[in-house]
Amino acid sequence: LEMGLDLSTVKGSGPGGRITVADLEGARPGQPVSTSATATSSQTPPLQTSKQTAGRQAGSVGQIEFGEHPLRGIRRVTAEAMERSWQVPHIHGADELDATNLLSGRKLIKSLHPEAAANLTPLAFFVAAVADALRRFPIVNAQIVVGGPGEAGHIEVHQNVNIGIAVSTQAGLIVPVIKDADQRSLFDLADQITQLSKSARDRTITGEELRNGTCTVTNYGSLGGRYATPIIRSPEAAIVGFGSIRERPFARNGKVTATPTLPIAVGADHRLIDGDVMTAFQEHIIGLLTDPVALSVR
Repeated sequence: LEMGLDLSTVKGSGPGGRITVADLEGARPGQPVSTSATATSSQTPPLQTSKQTAGRQAGSVGQIEFGEHPLRGIRRVTAEAMERSWQVPHIHGADELDATNLLSGRKLIKSLHPEAAANLTPLAFFVAAVADALRRFPIVNAQIVVGGPGEAGHIEVHQNVNIGIAVSTQAGLIVPVIKDADQRSLFDLADQITQLSKSARDRTITGEELRNGTCTVTNYGSLGGRYATPIIRSPEAAIVGFGSIRERPFARNGKVTATPTLPIAVGADHRLIDGDVMTAFQEHIIGLLTDPVALSVR
């Protein structure tokens, strides 16, 4: 708008038809369109752009100098937490869903509500779907409280749905928590994700914003990953991981076509959650993300 453009007339060349800065520059009044740029856009499948971006982001990951380094700070906390979680018997499930409606739905919502949906990323849809599934299957929104010597312990089913979002920072992995995620609109979830992720990365996150999670969502697809077997954050009972949305062979109506697909993986505490529950929980999330209209009217 600041550039004097009508966005409805601009053809997006980004992932899922998203409008990029290059598209805007090319559509500016009096601005010639580069022939080479146009040719590149027409030859490159839109969903490959996210893969290229992920490759650039991955360049700063895993860098460290040779020699010994003290195990401290966030890395020490993470190591201790993962050691505790590894003691829990895990069960995993994985699948892949058609993300066509998810991408087109997000694009439509952003066009209808450009200001409210400014921060709307696929992750907001992921969190909304997981929150809905946790409310539908309360046993997944629970934890086992181990008793002391001679005590049987108990199962605690949480009243609130508080979803942690795994955020990669220079200091390590931080998991801020969106409180009452099931009661928030899609736009509110998007804003919460943006705000908490920024606070985690600039180290202004508060202790309260890191507490009382009941389930975690990890988006390893942001760096291009497809499948993983995520480890739950003890004492939570489940974690849901999402891979990258890319064009892959997908069977639809008896034909295999190149389709934008979204991988999903669920890890759960097998002491509490059996395979049938885990599968039903995963299928519920897949159903919502395959037809995300219900999530957009939250």
